[in-house]
Amino acid sequence: MAHDTQHFDLPSELWFKVIAFVLSHSIHSVCCSTTGGADLSWERNAFATLRLVSKSFSHVAFKVADLALAGRCARIDGATPVDGGEDESMDVDGDEIMDDLDKLKYILKCACHVWTDSTPSFRLIHDRFKMINDIHSDQNILNFFSQSGTTILSAYYGYVQVIKNCKTFFSRSGLFSGHPDLEIDVFLPASQQHLAFIERILALFSKAIKNILSTLDVLTVPEMVEKLRRDVEWDSRFITSGLEIVHRCAQVIDRQDEWLSPNISKEFIDYLNDLYTVTKANAEFYSSALKDHVPGEYPIISKLPGVRVAIKLIVCNGHHQALAGLVNSWA
Repeated sequence: MAHDTQHFDLPSELWFKVIAFVLSHSIHSVCCSTTGGADLSWERNAFATLRLVSKSFSHVAFKVADLALAGRCARIDGATPVDGGEDESMDVDGDEIMDDLDKLKYILKCACHVWTDSTPSFRLIHDRFKMINDIHSDQNILNFFSQSGTTILSAYYGYVQVIKNCKTFFSRSGLFSGHPDLEIDVFLPASQQHLAFIERILALFSKAIKNILSTLDVLTVPEMVEKLRRDVEWDSRFITSGLEIVHRCAQVIDRQDEWLSPNISKEFIDYLNDLYTVTKANAEFYSSALKDHVPGEYPIISKLPGVRVAIKLIVCNGHHQALAGLVNSWA
């Protein structure tokens, strides 16, 4: 298919889906890669490479990328007026899903339209595709969004930054490695501040994930968001399970006086039963999901912030044997 052609040998929807899959795979591979991974030179230049196949292929590739990277918000499932303008023959209206005839008209019109490297919209898409190389940078999130717009890139950037910050937080106890007494000295006196901090993180994490998924909901090419949506939903569940464990352990530390008391109230017994049920479920999921991650990427349960301090309080006082057995298995 090195020669130019003015017709399509495949159905229009298949052309669209193939190109959307290639661009989606390329963006996802680069944005979700880790340092020292596979060579991603082809993926980093996928948009430019697709343009070299043929003029028709180049035009369709441009419009697929345009829908994903130019900040379109109307959900049109693979079709939109060329250049975002009005086209009476296509009859686009808000969230209306186009039928197959409209998609065919759209793809054919793309094939007949001429874009060059000097076209403003082309330069925008080309420059935005290259921004995938900056996804892992530490630049201000507002600066990145001002350049990327509300696009698949802003969703990826938000996802990458959230994951990075959660990994940093989960590794906080690594500062006390080999110094368990120092960890106790830090967490016990500041138990209320620690608990408030964890509750704030839980709320912010939930809001951040919701915002990312909301961005994906308004993007125009479903094929371009499937990989990211899958990862966001899976990682959010995994990280939430870890945060819930840290949160429950922070509550244990905050109620240290009750743990140290020989007499416990019925309310405290009910709290212990709930603590055991919730912690056991989250610990089982976290431990199982942890096996799917690169070793060292996330800490084991006993190395999550404050967990070892909570373990000591639970085990040493023996107010709930099943709970003591559970947390003892983490040590």
